[in-house]
Formats: sequence, C-alpha cells, structure tokens
Amino acid sequence: GIRLRGGADEYPAHGDKRWADGARTPESVPYPAGVHEVLLRSWRSGRATLRKIVRVIVQRQRGFLERGILRLCPLTMHEVAEAVGVHETSVFRAIHGRRVATPQGVFPLAFFFSPGFQTGDGRSLSSRAVHSMIRRLIKEEDTYHPYSDMALAQILQARTIPIARRTIAKYRKQLHIPSTYDWRKRAAARKRIRVE
Repeated sequence: GIRLRGGADEYPAHGDKRWADGARTPESVPYPAGVHEVLLRSWRSGRATLRKIVRVIVQRQRGFLERGILRLCPLTMHEVAEAVGVHETSVFRAIHGRRVATPQGVFPLAFFFSPGFQTGDGRSLSSRAVHSMIRRLIKEEDTYHPYSDMALAQILQARTIPIARRTIAKYRKQLHIPSTYDWRKRAAARKRIRVE
C-alpha cells in the first residue's frame, strides 16, 4: 500500500516550536482566540489537497508502483495542478518535505516529478528511468573498454529512446559517473604509479 510520511500528523509543521511538544492538531496549539478556526480550516484544506495530489500521482505512476523505476512516467507539477484544480505553487508547497511509502520503497513526493522522453514505440519514459538505464549499462560494461557517451546514446537509440550524446554527458555529470576520457586518465595515472 501507499502511506504518506512527513505530514503534519507525523512531524512538526514548518519548524514551529509550538508544535514540538508532540501536539498534532492546530486545536492543541496556544494561539490567540479566533485563530484556531482559521488554522484548522487551512490545515484540513492542505491535507485534502495533499491527498488529491497523491491520488493523481498514484494514477499516473501505476507502472512504477507495480514494476519499478523503468516504468516511471514523465510528470510535471503543472499537470498535477490542473488535475487537482490548484495552482502549481500549491502543489509544490503540499509536497515539500513529504515522503511516501510505496511497494518500491520510500520516496520524496518530488521524486515522481520529472521530465521525459517519448520513445519511438509511443511510450513515455521519465528522465529518471533513463538515468537508471545509463547507470545499469555502465555497471555492466567491460571495465577495460568502457562505453563512450556516443556508444551509450546509440544503445539507447536502438531501444527506441531518442537521446543525444550531449544528454548522456549531462546525465553522467548528474550521476557523478566519470566520462570515458576521465576513466582513461585515471587508469593511465594508476599504471604510472604501479610502474614507479
């Protein structure tokens, strides 16, 4: 099942010290008279919005929830905001600092928002799924003959993922994976150290 974590029912809201004593609802916090009703309405509204957002994420990311990272679809906050009927900034505020427990593990809600690619066979694939593919290809490569960015791009293009060499280079940087050139430089330096 899916379970939210990091919400007002589990952690203090916005670092407010008045919540730190274990109070879990706005009624139990000492505010001036009349403010409780406003806070309570706002708190309930925020929780309702968060539930709607999670419902949309679950609907759109069912493939990921059932089969893993390679089934993660591209999704933007704009799309979710339109589906829920709120502004994008409301989506951003609602998911900020929140995590969700899924069959695939615990993830920040922001994890589910990612741009993507339209594959040659008509599927949509998130950039996080492509990151995972690149990481897997590099992990399985021959360490004496690592793939160049061009070779990786060609492998993914053969799998109907339209990706450029420059995009592979950018993703390598984001994933902290050295390029073939850097790898060869390090290997040469290790050889020199062994010889000396």
